[in-house]
Amino acid sequence: MKELQSILSAYRDITRVAAPAALATVVKTEGSAYRRPGARMLVRDDGSRVGAISGGCLEADVVERAKQVIATGVSQFVRYDARGSNGDLIFEAGCDGAIGILIEPIDRAARALDYIAHCMDARKSGAMATVFQAGGEWSETIGARVTVDSDGVISSDIDDPELVLAIQYNAWEAMKDGVRRTCVHETPKGVQEILIEPIEPPVALVICGAAPGSIPLARLAAQMGWRVTIADTRADTIDPETVPDAALVTAPRLNLLNAVTIDARTAAVVMTHNYEWDLALLTHLLPSPARYVGLLGSRKRAARVSGDLLDARLALTSRQQDRFHSPAGLDIGSETPEEIALSIIAEIQAAMSDRAGGALRDRREPIHSFETKGELLVANRPAGQDHACAR
Repeated sequence: MKELQSILSAYRDITRVAAPAALATVVKTEGSAYRRPGARMLVRDDGSRVGAISGGCLEADVVERAKQVIATGVSQFVRYDARGSNGDLIFEAGCDGAIGILIEPIDRAARALDYIAHCMDARKSGAMATVFQAGGEWSETIGARVTVDSDGVISSDIDDPELVLAIQYNAWEAMKDGVRRTCVHETPKGVQEILIEPIEPPVALVICGAAPGSIPLARLAAQMGWRVTIADTRADTIDPETVPDAALVTAPRLNLLNAVTIDARTAAVVMTHNYEWDLALLTHLLPSPARYVGLLGSRKRAARVSGDLLDARLALTSRQQDRFHSPAGLDIGSETPEEIALSIIAEIQAAMSDRAGGALRDRREPIHSFETKGELLVANRPAGQDHACAR
């Protein structure tokens, strides 16, 4: 998320002075790849860049191609293959796979970046479809996009209503399961390949309690690109200069959580070091939409909290139990405030990604969720049209 925010910041600077630039986007991978579809890199006309689309093996060539795109105003789709001669370029890399990259002039890519910025600023979920390869009568649609908001707003620069309907169906699926997919749309007019990616706002971390341990937690979260709020009843507990990227909210105890916005992309960590206050905060946080609620403390404290919540007739549902993490953090042997912050941030990231947070070497399923292949089912599919989607 931090990388994407840096790209958007550079894009705003470029737009402000109307400077030439290009955007490179990973739109397709086969086999192993360091970056997955949706990774982006912005390239200025002087060759400087923001972001990355590989582990370092492709950037130099992509920059040169981006300069061509800037000069001609014509988008390019490039396929890099480490496995054989099927790509535009054979490259040597640690990943034994192929990578497809769409390189667009910045005015063509502006709609994508504007939409991503809109979702992030408005804290909305959405999905965006991008045509990255097209043949036959569809050849002019490369770079065309369809966006779908969680509130049902649809925008498209594709003229074919049947294609937009098919994309809309799969965009909703992408929003629901959070999985990117590459789809193939085949008709007598030609074939199109389309990347559909869910767009999510950054994680909002609400730290309840301005204790000394909240400073490293806030700093590390900010480095992740998360939006950080530290909420406390006292205004003089933390020097704002120690956490310049965090919002400090001060309010009376009963109104503290009313001063912050909590949604499904929110993680809340309770660390007031006052048991009664912790309990009061949890009675409000656990029924909230927050995806993660963590409590700093021991197992004994966690058991006491659960018992007192039950006595208060706030028996936790199974969903609330899944979201409640106490003691907060992964088991990585943390002792210092910085180590504890790392363990909590890692656990929040795992929760937001629906992962257990274990070692990758022990994972038996694919590391990335962009793996499963299956038929794309579209209601009322027109005769003669075929849609296939790789997730």
